[in-house]
Amino acid sequence: MMMELFPATIKIRMRNVLQMLFIACCISIALSGCKSTKDATQSTAQKPATSTPPPKQEPAPAEVKTTKPEEVVKRRFVMIMPFELEQNFVETTEEATEPEVSSTSLNALNFYEGAMVAIDSLKSQKIEIKVNSFDTPADSVGVVRMMTNSTVKDADIVFASFPNNLVSVAVGVAKSNNIKLVLTQAGSADHLQNNATVALALASTKTQCREMVDFMMGQVSDANIILVFRTVKREDELASVFREEILKLKGNNSFQDFNATKKEYTEIVGTLSQTKRNLIFLISSDEAFVSPVLSLLEEQNMFGIKLCGLPTWLNFESIDFMNFKNLQVHLFDNNYIDVDQPEKSVFRKAFIGRFQTDPLPTAYNGFDLFYHLGTSQKVIHPDLFNLMQTSFAGCPRTYNFTNTNSGAIENKSISVLQISDYKLERLNK
Repeated sequence: MMMELFPATIKIRMRNVLQMLFIACCISIALSGCKSTKDATQSTAQKPATSTPPPKQEPAPAEVKTTKPEEVVKRRFVMIMPFELEQNFVETTEEATEPEVSSTSLNALNFYEGAMVAIDSLKSQKIEIKVNSFDTPADSVGVVRMMTNSTVKDADIVFASFPNNLVSVAVGVAKSNNIKLVLTQAGSADHLQNNATVALALASTKTQCREMVDFMMGQVSDANIILVFRTVKREDELASVFREEILKLKGNNSFQDFNATKKEYTEIVGTLSQTKRNLIFLISSDEAFVSPVLSLLEEQNMFGIKLCGLPTWLNFESIDFMNFKNLQVHLFDNNYIDVDQPEKSVFRKAFIGRFQTDPLPTAYNGFDLFYHLGTSQKVIHPDLFNLMQTSFAGCPRTYNFTNTNSGAIENKSISVLQISDYKLERLNK
């Protein structure tokens, strides 16, 4: 049995839900002036009695134009997200002043709330979006049962977030039932190959790594390239993606592979070039390993070492990136929100006014996807790829939907970031 999430779910955050967000519409009022008429009656005393007055000309009837009111476009979207309803609505005997929300469900809740702001905004454009929201199933049987239900199967668009082990199942069901499925995350776009019914809204992990290599090597094409990793499952997997992309761009013998499991990390010093710019890809999310490596490289007093880290470094607490004088640390992210951009600032202000809290990045995603894809519903699109490209044509900075050679529809946009003046600066404008 599917448990649908109704708008009342927002109450679990105990926020004061304010008045619905309205988008101000400019109403032009035509002011029509009253034109004075002139008395055209002539005095009969001034004319001979025998004269015959000219026939009175009847004014032609004014043409009445009727304007057909614009029809309201009505669509139905479905949202499948890890709201964790059972955990968030578990009954307790203790009286709490404020219900606790599972931290792992906050991203889904923010996506939902961002979508609600978009839906309200679309009303001014005569577009009404009805949403059915469901909790992400825990296994493949639940995914099949949910997605083959008519409520989901017959929706205009389905937005969903699944664990990596269930993505292939969801994609297969979407292809078999011709469901327009927009995934919010995936480790790889491989599951989307030759499937014209599924799109990936944010760059997959593999795509992010490839795009980062392409950008950095485009900046310093003749650099001394060093790939640092350890024989740890996750690090080894990501390193293979970086390695494959470096080889594709530079060919064999174009970089140095440094396995910090087989060698002491201090031996990295011997791989540095004294004559070329050094470009180091450090593939690890282990702060206890990354920190001493960065300190070692900084101590070499070699100005201009470009070092590329992972998105997880943004959560490091023991490393002060601003203290480095020689290292130029670069990070990448597929969901970086520049709140200084006017459109992001407007949304943030509206979100805070409505939900009394700062939006997470997923709230911006929910707004963007619902607003832009909702706006496009006035026109019939031949396929999902055309819909995604058309909807986000004006957002090249954050949405670059491509149809790869394998037939996967994916947003390949990432943000290459550098920490400057204690804030993140996006380098790939």
